[in-house]
Amino acid sequence: MPTSESNRTKSIATRLTDTEYAEIESAAASAGKKVAEWLREAALAQARATGEEKATDTVLLAELMALRSVIVNYSRSLPRGH
Repeated sequence: MPTSESNRTKSIATRLTDTEYAEIESAAASAGKKVAEWLREAALAQARATGEEKATDTVLLAELMALRSVIVNYSRSLPRGH
């Protein structure tokens, strides 16, 4: 059952630069959410992530970087048109 706003009694404050705030505001708008709602969901998702999920992010990044290397090296070996 979803938590209602009236059940939420705790708050967390943080300071952001104008640039950081703009990034968060943009991400929230893209998701069609208010900044507070977007931040709450992002914080809870991070807090609830298991060690395995966090490790997956690192492995995925490594795989993407390896794939990028393969593509760059392959494209360098292609004959150039004159």
